Amino acid sequence: MSRDRLQSLAEAIKRLIREENRHSDPPSANYIPHDLAHWFVRLALSSDEKSLGKALGLLRSPGRPVDPKTWKKNFKRAERGWKLKMQGKTWDEVNNAVFAGSLDPPDERYIRTLVTRYKPLLLRRRFYQRWLEQSEERKQRAILKNSRKGKPDSNSG
Repeated sequence: MSRDRLQSLAEAIKRLIREENRHSDPPSANYIPHDLAHWFVRLALSSDEKSLGKALGLLRSPGRPVDPKTWKKNFKRAERGWKLKMQGKTWDEVNNAVFAGSLDPPDERYIRTLVTRYKPLLLRRRFYQRWLEQSEERKQRAILKNSRKGKPDSNSG
């Protein structure tokens, strides 16, 4: 569908909404829920995407879909490999440690690929864990700061 035809459709939907708002009669058989119509019109007219399917989020992202059965196992391998790499191990040492119990371990490029693929998630998880660990310390600092100001502890009551 070309951009012009899509824009014409969106404008027609807008006119239909305005017309339905003018009448107090019960909705016609052609009734479109206003929140859905506004959502569609807003996406269709303001989206920078080249296709309507992409603008509406109907198309899946490129690449192979993730297999949920192997995702967890690979994430744990990547996490272990990343920790070992942060300790200064070589990729060959990391690969041998991660696949120590395997009869036929893959090449070290496999663990390198896993670590690269999952690194954004590993970093996010690590920072979140660090933030949680420091939350008790922040809470104690806030209590101490408030007690100096003469404010009662809001968590004690």
